[in-house]
Amino acid sequence: VSPDIYHLRDPEHQLENLVLTHPSAAWVLYASSGPIQRWFAKRGLPAIIHGWPYPDVGLPYVTKDWEPAGFHAGLQFIRHGHKNIGMFEYVERGVGAMLIEKGLRRAMDTAGNGAKLLMFKDERTPESIAKAYEAAFKLKERPTAMVLTSSNHLLTSLSWLVSKGIRVPEDVSLVVLPNDTWYSEFYPPLCHYKPNTKSFSHGIAERVLELVEYGRVIRKPLEVPVEFVSGATIGPAPS
Repeated sequence: VSPDIYHLRDPEHQLENLVLTHPSAAWVLYASSGPIQRWFAKRGLPAIIHGWPYPDVGLPYVTKDWEPAGFHAGLQFIRHGHKNIGMFEYVERGVGAMLIEKGLRRAMDTAGNGAKLLMFKDERTPESIAKAYEAAFKLKERPTAMVLTSSNHLLTSLSWLVSKGIRVPEDVSLVVLPNDTWYSEFYPPLCHYKPNTKSFSHGIAERVLELVEYGRVIRKPLEVPVEFVSGATIGPAPS
């Protein structure tokens, strides 16, 4: 079930119809907004979040542990001499992006080299990403490294950079979170992070079966570590 209600601020009516149309013993909330998570939590429906819950939501969840990945990515850039690091995030701030930002800022505080984090908004369209790059590269101290928080950012980023004659990693370094199956098609390879998919899917399955059998999740929330996949998209900061 893939309703187009993610962007709605008040999705209650649509969710009521959704649940009536698709009676289910368990709901997996994938890429869900704050209002959607709160609606399921308030009604006590059998649900598990695929991802991070918003701070005021008490539903069970299985997620990828993004803060350590953000910390590691920040250190990678800083070790290569980058001091202006850009990050994309959606207009509606997701918890995963918040944790990536927290990890990046922790890396900067740890390094103490005066690195700055520049935030750029994505409205889920290629045009908005291109507009953000246009603004970023007009800055006096433009970002020399970019953190992409969605696989959707990647193709638009690469195509925009190529169209402007900007080289990766000679002119700007890139790292992308989260991973996708088609990243293996890139050559030179792409710097990114990936979870243990077997552990992740097994964790989801165990908890869904508990929802079906008991109407609630007995196991604790699961935060699956992600592993850095080395590639050729991180290089020294341009002089």
